[in-house]
Amino acid sequence: MRDGSGVYLLFFLLPCSLIPLILFLSFLSSLVGLRRWNLWWRGCKSTRMTVTNP
Repeated sequence: MRDGSGVYLLFFLLPCSLIPLILFLSFLSSLVGLRRWNLWWRGCKSTRMTVTNP
């Protein structure tokens, strides 16, 4: 019984702890700068396009 309730508790606490983590990560990324991320994403996209369509 105790093990089962522990598993349920874990499944309940996991999303509750993940949501603030995701918010914190998004806040960090916004601090770092979305422009850099956009540039990297564009570069990744362009390299992918060149690789798929030479």
